[in-house]
Parts: sequence; C-alpha cells; structure tokens
Amino acid sequence: MSVWLNSTYALLGLALGLAGFVWLSQKRFESAIYIIIFLLPLYLLKIKIFFIPTNVLEILIGLLFLTWFFKKKYKNINLENIKKISLPALIVLIGTIFSALFSQNLNISAGILKSWFVAPLILALIIVGEIKTGEQIKKMFRWLAYSCGLVAAVALFYFLTGRLTFDGRLAAFFLSPNHLAMYLAPGFLLSLALLESGPKKERLFFLVILIVSGLALYLTFSYAAWLAVILAAIFWIFARAKNKKRALIICGLLLIALAGFLSLLQLNSEKLNNFLYSDRSSWQSRIMIWRAAWQIIRDHPVLGIGPGMFQDYYLRYQSYFFTPYLEWTAPQPHNLFLAFWLETGLLGLAGFIWLLAIFFKKLFGLLKKSNYFAATLIMLMGYILIHGLADTTYFKNDLAVVFWLAVALGISLPNVERKIETIKSL
Repeated sequence: MSVWLNSTYALLGLALGLAGFVWLSQKRFESAIYIIIFLLPLYLLKIKIFFIPTNVLEILIGLLFLTWFFKKKYKNINLENIKKISLPALIVLIGTIFSALFSQNLNISAGILKSWFVAPLILALIIVGEIKTGEQIKKMFRWLAYSCGLVAAVALFYFLTGRLTFDGRLAAFFLSPNHLAMYLAPGFLLSLALLESGPKKERLFFLVILIVSGLALYLTFSYAAWLAVILAAIFWIFARAKNKKRALIICGLLLIALAGFLSLLQLNSEKLNNFLYSDRSSWQSRIMIWRAAWQIIRDHPVLGIGPGMFQDYYLRYQSYFFTPYLEWTAPQPHNLFLAFWLETGLLGLAGFIWLLAIFFKKLFGLLKKSNYFAATLIMLMGYILIHGLADTTYFKNDLAVVFWLAVALGISLPNVERKIETIKSL
C-alpha cells in the first residue's frame, strides 16, 4: 500500500538517502543502476514536489538520468543496438501520449504516462548504454533476485503474524496478492537461472531465495502466476538441456508432477472449489471484466480511453449488462493486451506487439547456440506474457521497469555475444 512521506523526519531521511544515491551515481554509476533495480518497491513511498505527485523510485531514476546526461554517458549508447527497437518503443510512447491527451482525466493519465512509460524507458535507455559484458547482465539478474528475495522474506513475516487478506491470501505491503505474485515471480525465475551459472559460493544463497520466494508465491494463491511460472521454468529447463528429447520427457513429467502436487495442496480449499464450481469465482469475474473491456474497446477502438481510466469506464459500462458485476473494483482489465489497447490506443498496442516480435526474433536466433542469457530473458518475458493473459503484468511502476529491463538486456545481448565470440577467436 502507498505511503505518503509528509513528516519532517521522513523527508529528512529521504533527503539524506537521495544525497547518498547522488554521490554513488557520481562515483560508481553502474552500481547506482543496480541499487535502483534492488529498490523497485520504493515506488510505494510517495511525495509531492511543487504539487506534482511522484515517488521515490521516480526520483532515483530522475537523479540517475541527470548524472547520465551531464557526464555525457549517452555517448556510450551503441546506435546499432537500439536502431530496430527504437521505432516500436517510440510508437508505444506516442500512442500513450495521444491516448492521455484525449483522456477524460488528464492529470491521472499524465501521471501514469510519467510513471509507467517515461521513467522506465529512461532507465532502459541508460542500461542499454552501460551493458557491455555478460557479467553485467548477470548482475542485473542478481539484483532483481535479491530484491524479490527480500520482499518475499518480508511477505513471509506478514504471513507468520497473520496479516492476510480477507480470503486468507498473502499480499504483504502490496495492493493485492496478485501484485505481490507479479513482483515475486521474476525473482523466483532468475534465482532458478542463477543456480546454474552463479559462483558456487552464491548458489546456496540463490537456492534460499528460490525457496523463500517460491513459498511466498505459493501463499498468494495466484493460480495464473503459478501456471505462468511453471511453464516459463519448464521452457528454460528445456532450452538449456543438451539432449532435447530427454529434456522434453522430463519437462512433461515435471509439469504433470507439479500440477498434481499443487492440485493436491488445493484439493479442499475454498478458492479452488469456488474457481471450479462457483458462478461467482475469480474466473467468472475476469470473464465479466473482459467482456466489459471489449465493449469499451468497441466504442473507443483507436485512441483508447487513456492511462488509468479503466476503473471509471468499467463502472460506467455496467448498464450494458443485465447481471451486476461480480467485482466492482477493477483498476485494470486483467489482460495485458486489452490493457495496452485501452490505455495506449491502437497505436500503442501495435508498437507493443512489434516490440515483442523483434525481441523474440533476436533472442530465439541466439537460442540456437544454447545461449544462457537468451534462454533466461525469453523465460522472463514469457512469464510476463503468459501471466499477462489473466492479469496486467505491466501496469505498475515496478512491473513496467522489469518489462523494459528485459527489453534493454535483450537488445544489448547480440552485441555482448559478438564481443564474446571475438574474445574466443583471439
């Protein structure tokens, strides 16, 4: 849940922390990037600057950008890296701007444009300029895994002290269990990948993160997250295996075993029974939300409705349905592609799909060489898209940064691989 920093002590502490971050960005710029990745949940700490609402994460990205700009680090950007990806990314941004300009609440839409598109894109651009080696990419993986591991540990403390949602699910300090699951899942998957490639001394640490984040993820009871994580992890295991036929059999058995194990754990649970048999289940609620979202799209197919406006339109469109909504609070349409169409317009959706096509084309090309980084980034993006079929795995500050981080690392990877091949040939 968001916390506004209003007290003198809170503001003084923030000022000292930001001063330390500025010093770090001057002395060790790359380390400042890792700190931002580690501190992604700080978007929940909000503040107003000259009546403009912002948050600590945005301020950190802004300060990093100023250092990057005045130290002329933009000269490090390899234009070849961003040439193919820049146009679809720009189309996403332009689509969002147009959708925001025609929004019924420009203040809300402009704020979301700033937080979920501009700030993450700036950070992604900075990262593209800094990534030169595979070890740097691994460090990005590590720091995101560290962050998710810490959040998972805090979430388990919430569980042990009985602070759960009304239906017995773990949300910790996030708005909902689904939001917690969407943040934990990338760290869980990256910990799995780091178990293979990390130094021996670190592997035990990543195993602990894997267990802690996996337990917290389970306690969210987010079925969509479970399924997406399992499928993404199985893909990664298959992609990394040398014997594909044997790996296919193992992955199939693993999928059956995990599905059976989770089903047994949930066999008599109220959530599973509601999901399977109730006409008021979360699945039925999502179907109703998707129907409402599609009706809104039919009425606003080109520009959409503007970022952050789904809740208002969703309530307004109740009159289109004879049956009352099962869920009245729906800030997002529980589908990544519907959300992009509604909040960035047809132009933004087209740019998003184009961006994904380039991303996967590049990485699947590298995957033929059994590339560790390509397999890991495809796993991460695959999770985002699979879970995004039932939730909106982009439209939060931290989730948007994770998405653009994956894109930035993905487009930097071919250049990193060329350097590795050059070194091997010497």
